[in-house]
Amino acid sequence: MPVVIALIVGDALHCLRCALDHLTQHLYLVGTGNAKGYRDQTSFLISKRAKDFKSTLPGKVQGMRNDAVDAIRALEPYPGGKGADLYTFHRLNNIDKHRLILTVGSALRSLDLGAPMAAYAGKVFGEPFPRHEVFFKTTDNLFPLEAGKELFIDLPDAEPTEMQFRFNVVVHEPGLIAGEPVVESVKKFRDRISDIVNAFRPCLA
Repeated sequence: MPVVIALIVGDALHCLRCALDHLTQHLYLVGTGNAKGYRDQTSFLISKRAKDFKSTLPGKVQGMRNDAVDAIRALEPYPGGKGADLYTFHRLNNIDKHRLILTVGSALRSLDLGAPMAAYAGKVFGEPFPRHEVFFKTTDNLFPLEAGKELFIDLPDAEPTEMQFRFNVVVHEPGLIAGEPVVESVKKFRDRISDIVNAFRPCLA
């Protein structure tokens, strides 16, 4: 995979993380009533364990209004909590600070069976059969793709040179994400962060 893909994904996740940190800063400013103030080391709290979240929370939300504190606590942004996906997002963002954001590869998305189906129909009916693109998703996404890995198709007269394959660029970080399509993953985190920011609007009024 081109390195630029990992760079773009890492940048997207970093910007989303910044959105959460900006939200935290504004919650602090609204809570203290100091519109021109600023607090160093302000970040949206996401923890590795529930006990870490509970012990760290008081210091992170100091100065915020009670409704903001309650909303952050209700998110449960840690493994095993309602916001376990936020921990995955948090870890991926941290990984990007030390190396390329993700292990990026390809996975089979679908294959076009139009050619072998047309050939088979032509043989059955004894006359040429029109060829159409007929893409099927596979139950096995064949991730990771490896040189020499074969896809067996039990159809007569199938000509590999006539078949088309579609692939997904996927991300794979052991213990975090297992071969998920990169576009869908970024969209999922984008929508999640957007929902959180919108949910906190009353806390900024």
